[in-house]
Amino acid sequence: MKRFSLLIVALFVGVVMASSAFATGAWQVEIKASAANADNVIIIGQNPGALDGIDPIHDIPAMLSGDIEAYAALGGVPYWQSIMGDCASCAKTWDLIVSSHVQGEPVTLSWDPSNIPAGASVVLVDLLNGTAVDMAAIGSYQFENTGTRQFRVDAHVE
Repeated sequence: MKRFSLLIVALFVGVVMASSAFATGAWQVEIKASAANADNVIIIGQNPGALDGIDPIHDIPAMLSGDIEAYAALGGVPYWQSIMGDCASCAKTWDLIVSSHVQGEPVTLSWDPSNIPAGASVVLVDLLNGTAVDMAAIGSYQFENTGTRQFRVDAHVE
């Protein structure tokens, strides 16, 4: 009985510690890619329990199809969700790909700026033209679809 009680206490302490770590350092933002009548969502962010690179617990592989495909590229593999570990005063980078066969149509990337942590610098960079968007201040970015477009998101969270 004593071992069982110690196990329950250890599990409870572990859950409380994991919950408080998640609450203090975790954040994520959904980036919705829309073109014509199609949408796709990429989720990026940080979590104290996540690993940088491919993490089987926090990252979700993408199954691509339809008029618009949007994903985070991790080691050349498409992911719909890419959550990296957090650390004090370090930078994280996500490589995003948006592709559509619907040529000449506007594509909009949109997100909720309130999901960016206060005091964080999270910038979406269009690698075709160098446009940089402060994701905490502006909630969308639009471009004309020419096929496949590459982006980078640079995050520095204090």
